[in-house]
Amino acid sequence: MPRALLLCEYPALNGGERSLLAVLPTLQQAGWEFDAWCPGSGPIVEAFTAIGIRCIAQRPILDPRSSLEERRADLRSVLAAGPPYDLVHANSLAMGRLSGPVVEQAKVPSIAHLRDIVGLNHAAVADLNRHPRLLAVSEAVQRHHIGQGLAAEQTDVLYNGIDLARFHPATSTLYLQRELGLAATARLVGIVGQLILRKGQNIALAATIESMLMRNDVHVVVIGTRHSEKPETIAFERELHAAAARLGPAQRIHFLGTRTDMPRLFPELSLLVHTARQEPLGRVLLEASACGVPVVATDVGGTREIYQREERDGALFVPVGDVAATHSALDRILDDRALATKMSIAGRTRIVEAFSAERSAAGLLRHYTEVAGRRP
Repeated sequence: MPRALLLCEYPALNGGERSLLAVLPTLQQAGWEFDAWCPGSGPIVEAFTAIGIRCIAQRPILDPRSSLEERRADLRSVLAAGPPYDLVHANSLAMGRLSGPVVEQAKVPSIAHLRDIVGLNHAAVADLNRHPRLLAVSEAVQRHHIGQGLAAEQTDVLYNGIDLARFHPATSTLYLQRELGLAATARLVGIVGQLILRKGQNIALAATIESMLMRNDVHVVVIGTRHSEKPETIAFERELHAAAARLGPAQRIHFLGTRTDMPRLFPELSLLVHTARQEPLGRVLLEASACGVPVVATDVGGTREIYQREERDGALFVPVGDVAATHSALDRILDDRALATKMSIAGRTRIVEAFSAERSAAGLLRHYTEVAGRRP
């Protein structure tokens, strides 16, 4: 049976990790076995262990005591120790850069996933081009990186997929209303994602507060955690809480942190507001729409690839950083039940058609077969 080594950057389950986990069972059923080189503890280890994947501990990628070359030496030791791998799959751009020279030297077929829209220097581009296959999560990501020098002939697009049996529309059980002690008539606006500047939760919160001030039944739930220890990210999180206290009815703004029950929470939301400054292909958008939640989102990155026809695919687009436009879009959905219902159905239909886990897994399996069958 073929065996692959997965390279994972973080111990947390962010979008890239969840997207990988959604397709791995299908690849296992197709005969692939896996080991994972990942941080030695945390939710990622628990998730891999639960599906029978052995974890090989690596140093934390943000450990200031380890240089890039030291980490490459660690990976060389893992590959040398065996068992022999038919494929190495780097699940992020950073892991793709780290592993490129190592797998090329070891003559192990490899794939690097490109899940970010970031600037790359010449050395990073050269490291990534050492992989025979580069998978971008959207056409926007593909265009961005080819524009920086990534080899177009080695780069393909593979959309992330959603487990439609887990994420699906459901009749509200007032689950969150009861948890938060709210009236059954309370309407919940969701702001979901890692607390970080590029996700733009400050714009979503400001716009939602404007809508809340006009409606007594609207509450906002902010779901997500700050992982970064950068000073600007810490300050961003503090400002979110300060804005909630300064601008809005604080008793109707709920910071819920990390949640593991999102398939149950999404159907409780009246709508999702996602005002990211950049978004390669937002997994939270896919999950929300799969659950029939109308979306207000910024038209950035790969978001238009999800909602090609905007409202007719389940989303209203707003410009980046525009509180007034976001507030207006929120009001349209909150004021028009028929529109909300139409967008709910359209969003679910779009995800079923183009973003199922089965579709994504079939594509990844094809890439595995092609790359592992081709020797350097």
